[in-house]
Amino acid sequence: MARVLVVDDVAEIRSLMIEILSISGHEVWTAASGEEALWKYQEVTPDLILLDISMPGMNGYDVLRALRECPGGERAKVIMMTALSDPQAVQEALELGARDYFVKGSIEIDHLLNRVDQHIHAAV
Repeated sequence: MARVLVVDDVAEIRSLMIEILSISGHEVWTAASGEEALWKYQEVTPDLILLDISMPGMNGYDVLRALRECPGGERAKVIMMTALSDPQAVQEALELGARDYFVKGSIEIDHLLNRVDQHIHAAV
């Protein structure tokens, strides 16, 4: 069982991710904002973070930058979740250190779980 932190400002997305990941045996923590995500990261030290890009205040890019400054944050495994299919948005996330991304609403549950498991078990 892995600890997964889901960061999204939309409550329905957080609830859906809790349901999907919990059924697969993961311990799921959530954050509704970038600020809360950084606090939870330090509290929980998750094995993987699913991070929304578009959030009010501190967006996913800002969180990723700040995360890299936290103790151990440079090794954090992050998959960006986005409603944006813009290649530039994806490229920026990858350049900031995200390991992967997926477009919300277009990914199948089995595919999502496979990618989550792949990154959880990947070497740092």
